[in-house]
Amino acid sequence: MESDPSVRIPRPTFSYESLNAEFAALSEEEQRKVLRDRYGRGDEIKETPEFISECLQQFKKEIDSIQNKEAYDIALFILPDYVESDRFRLAFLRADYFDAKAAARRMVTYWERKVDLFGTDKAFNPSISVLDFEESDYPALAAGGIRLLPHLDDHGRALLWNYPGYYHDCSVLSMTRLHWFMVHEALFNNTMSEVVQIKGVVGLAGNAFPVHLAAPFHSMTELQQLCSMTASDYNSALPVRPRCYHRFAANELCHRFFEYVLHYVLPRFRPLFSFYNAQNFLQNRIALAQCGIPPE
Repeated sequence: MESDPSVRIPRPTFSYESLNAEFAALSEEEQRKVLRDRYGRGDEIKETPEFISECLQQFKKEIDSIQNKEAYDIALFILPDYVESDRFRLAFLRADYFDAKAAARRMVTYWERKVDLFGTDKAFNPSISVLDFEESDYPALAAGGIRLLPHLDDHGRALLWNYPGYYHDCSVLSMTRLHWFMVHEALFNNTMSEVVQIKGVVGLAGNAFPVHLAAPFHSMTELQQLCSMTASDYNSALPVRPRCYHRFAANELCHRFFEYVLHYVLPRFRPLFSFYNAQNFLQNRIALAQCGIPPE
């Protein structure tokens, strides 16, 4: 899964202006819904005990009906209490807004991808820890290109910070493993995990903090591959609700990075992307506050 320089993914042809045009083309009601979702005011599904019980029963029927699920079957054999727990299955149901068929397929794909990323000797642990990384992943861990911020936003959503300037000397595989690690920390390994499963995750990109600008990827092809791989994971594997993506930067590196994010990562969520081209630290802090992100 290392970067293959022979692979060429086309550069996106749309512009930020065309993105605004997409939003303008929505109906007034659709625009209001987009803005409510973007800023954490969207409608939530009422999770009554009866509703949850019914959805879990339907989930079991759906996943039992899937024929080819070798990785899932191994996980079920090794970790039956974990894989069949309501807590774990609810994360997948929430990610697909309680569509049991989609959630069951997501769980099957989740275990397949976890094997691809971490190997059979580490994939079937209940969680992901730093011990699951290879020595070649240490630059990605040390660089901090993807960070789970310690605070939720004002609406209870986890905050994942991405800064492509810190991806230098980090392989696509290492960055993908790191992304999975951070998402798992948000969804399963903190006191607010259930809230995050319900409220979702907000992506942030750019340099809103007074840190230096590091070098980019060795090639734009690697960046394209990372975006494409992340798109696949969010669409079909990770049990997470991506709620919106805010950009805070004006430099060329982040501009190029965001083009690929917009094109490859969840294109159906493009209206939920927002842009804050602040030019200095104070303007960035103001923009963060406008998004409901605590100053800490």
